[in-house]
Amino acid sequence: MPYPVHSKWIDTAVGWSGASGRTRARLLEVFCDGIRMRSLVGNLATLLIIGTFIIAKTPAPTHIAWLALTAAGGCLPRAYAARLRAKARFDEATERKALCFIAISFVYGLVWGAGPLLLLPHLPGEAAGILLVTVVLGTIMGPYAAIPGILYARLAATGSLTLVALAWNLGLDVALIGGVITLWLGLRTDVWRGYHRAIRDQLESHELLASRQARLEQANHEKDEINRALTRMAETDPLTGTGNRRRFLAWLDAAHAPLALIVFDVDRFKEINDSLGHHGGDLLLQALVHIVDNSLGDTGRLARMGGDEFAILLPGADSSAAVAIAEHIRERIAWRPLDLNGTRVRVTISLGIAVADKPGAPFGIAHLLSEADTALYVAKRQGRNRAAHADPRAGQSLSL
Repeated sequence: MPYPVHSKWIDTAVGWSGASGRTRARLLEVFCDGIRMRSLVGNLATLLIIGTFIIAKTPAPTHIAWLALTAAGGCLPRAYAARLRAKARFDEATERKALCFIAISFVYGLVWGAGPLLLLPHLPGEAAGILLVTVVLGTIMGPYAAIPGILYARLAATGSLTLVALAWNLGLDVALIGGVITLWLGLRTDVWRGYHRAIRDQLESHELLASRQARLEQANHEKDEINRALTRMAETDPLTGTGNRRRFLAWLDAAHAPLALIVFDVDRFKEINDSLGHHGGDLLLQALVHIVDNSLGDTGRLARMGGDEFAILLPGADSSAAVAIAEHIRERIAWRPLDLNGTRVRVTISLGIAVADKPGAPFGIAHLLSEADTALYVAKRQGRNRAAHADPRAGQSLSL
């Protein structure tokens, strides 16, 4: 769950003022990546050398306890970072996790500061000097750039106890010198702040670039969707929802022989349209498209060429298949009255068939359409409600 309090002082303490949620998550991830467990080996080795020197000079249980606590305290932030890396959820409750690191750093700083407080009374001058140098280095070392608040917490905790130890054991003048050094270290945090700012700028630049890239991809996607929609609108008949003449010609252009072409229209459509009105005529055309679509299934493609004229493309069909499909469609329309909003109307259609039956051979689109139109004209002339097949070998159209 998110941290319950989100205010300016938290942002200031953490050092994330003005950072976006994504940048905060990345800064937390950078910090965790910077304190992997293997970096503890060098710290423990240094502490072991210094501890050996201190114990050799003045062995005491308090010395050993302090060294043990200092060594254990160095494991706390690394263990917590390892836990966060294992969960890989840096974008959840980032402020709370950062404050946990600050709290751990403050406690660890108290452990470091307890060293001078406990050990200065028992150490000779050279050992005391080594201890103080160790405390100073332990305070300012660490990957603080991602979360500068950790450095402030470590410096405040360690510095306060160290100054008390100096004043108690070595006098106020030495404590004053230590205070000046502590103040100088505090002022030098501008180095970490500058590094922190550089990391933030880099992360925010990447975030801005990623955001712009995402917006660009979204804009391109929307543009593609608009283009596809415009293409569909340009190639779709608005009344019936089927393809229009433009789409049908594109189908023909991309097709290969063998194929068959069927054109048909409604017999005496003008009289029916005058009787039913234009709205009734529109309903009639929509009903016809529904019947033809159901009759074709996946075997052909239907398009409205204009007015009441339609065309069907049958890829891979020969003459017999085209004739069978044409007769099936004609019979379904002729034998079943159409229900146009409560008005039952019987209509018939006439069909013309043309075939390009030589596999792989080129065919002329205009010539094929002309043959089908000629066959349709023959069907009309021979009494309507029938299909006629263009026979290019005989140079004529034959009624079926």
